[in-house]
Amino acid sequence: MMRRLTTRIDTLSARGVLVSMSLAFIAAHTLYFAAGIRFDAFPLVWGWHYLDPALLRARLLESLWYLHSQPPLFNLFLGGMLKVFPGNEGIAFQSVYLGLGFVLYLAVFSICRGLGVSRLIALGVSTALMVSPSFVLYEHWLFYTFPIATILTLSTLLLQRFLSTGKQWYACGLFVTLALLCGMRSLFHIGYYVLIGAALVVKLPQYRRTLLLALIIPGLFVGSLYLKNAVLFGECTASSWFGMSLWKISGRQLPEAQLRQLVAADRLSPLALIDVYSAPEAYPAQYRATRQYAHIPALSQLRKSTGAKNLNHISIVAVSHQYRTDAMYVLRHHPQAFLIGLSGASFGYFKTSSDLEFLAKNKQRIRLMDTIYNYLLYGKVPYNILATGLVPIDSDQPQFFYIFLLIGLPLLVVNGLKLAVWRDAAIRLSSHQRIVIGYVCFNLLYVALIATVFEIGENNRIRFGTDPLYVVLLGVFIQYTLCSQSRSCQR
Repeated sequence: MMRRLTTRIDTLSARGVLVSMSLAFIAAHTLYFAAGIRFDAFPLVWGWHYLDPALLRARLLESLWYLHSQPPLFNLFLGGMLKVFPGNEGIAFQSVYLGLGFVLYLAVFSICRGLGVSRLIALGVSTALMVSPSFVLYEHWLFYTFPIATILTLSTLLLQRFLSTGKQWYACGLFVTLALLCGMRSLFHIGYYVLIGAALVVKLPQYRRTLLLALIIPGLFVGSLYLKNAVLFGECTASSWFGMSLWKISGRQLPEAQLRQLVAADRLSPLALIDVYSAPEAYPAQYRATRQYAHIPALSQLRKSTGAKNLNHISIVAVSHQYRTDAMYVLRHHPQAFLIGLSGASFGYFKTSSDLEFLAKNKQRIRLMDTIYNYLLYGKVPYNILATGLVPIDSDQPQFFYIFLLIGLPLLVVNGLKLAVWRDAAIRLSSHQRIVIGYVCFNLLYVALIATVFEIGENNRIRFGTDPLYVVLLGVFIQYTLCSQSRSCQR
């Protein structure tokens, strides 16, 4: 029966595959809709990362220019949708995200096929991703996590197409997607863009001119974001929140009694006793004393029109700078605090990505499907590890290990690196296919490193942005390791 199914799938034309995947996407989303999944646009009201919706509607360009807390592109997207679809933005956002979901589904399949994975395996792993609870939950949540996952996957597909065709516009598309990542999420630093560009120029001398022409304009855009913040705010970064993130994973891990002693001894500032990412008015008045940019609402209002705190307030630049100074003191004199934070962040990275409080409302409607994925595919261990004290997690919610993620994700990367670096006569991969696999592995390692060294609390959400690339490596692993001798793995 398996052989018959494989034969039928392998004889499908490209159009037949597209129709089959379209029907699968529609069927899965119809079932999820019937189960109660609905698009959640509420982050537009409370989201720390978002500008005031009133400003996005009325003073979009000005507010984007003075946005220091985040790179501007996601807020540009939000503002554009609010302006173009007034009163119907909820439906418009959902339509865009569903479109991104379908594109992501097709992209994972296409990358797998380009790496020599059989049609059956490529269809299987991409569909398993598409029907997963995490995919649907993030697809129905107005945050930049799902667009990041789609754009990062598209960058991989564009690199693959460029290597196979050498066409200029694929190279341009690649660097545009990289610039979009840098302009949407500060995790993708300008150094990330430069490193990838330099590596490709060196690795592909025959395409050097094509690559240089393709990367220069998107690169200038990325550089301009850092230059703008340096001129306006004295911070040559894409996000002014870095100091707060660094404090959260380091100084915040010290016991409160010790923090009080260090503050009393004037080793740390009074901010060490204030919860990081608090509202601007929670910090000492001296940080709000400046009248600089008083005429710019995006920088001067303490609260948004929705009542949510405005973490783009001008005072946050100085607040975050002070947190960074305090964090550096802790790193030098109390490095064990950072190790504790690193332990918690690493644990969070390997949790199921559906374990996020902001997804709870939709997740409870598909609890059975989520449970199936957690136990059967992710290897959830049904024992609350907080009772053991092994992992320092500041939470009152039960925490669990996911063994298959903890072991499987690193193994997929190791296997991918092996295929990218070492040639094996039994595995027929071209040099271009190896470059694509190497690119996938680089992105996975880069995001994992940044997500665990500089962030704690939502590390599994950050990992979701790379989950489609892990699925690509899963398809490669199945094709070339598990069933390379099986007739059902024919291409």
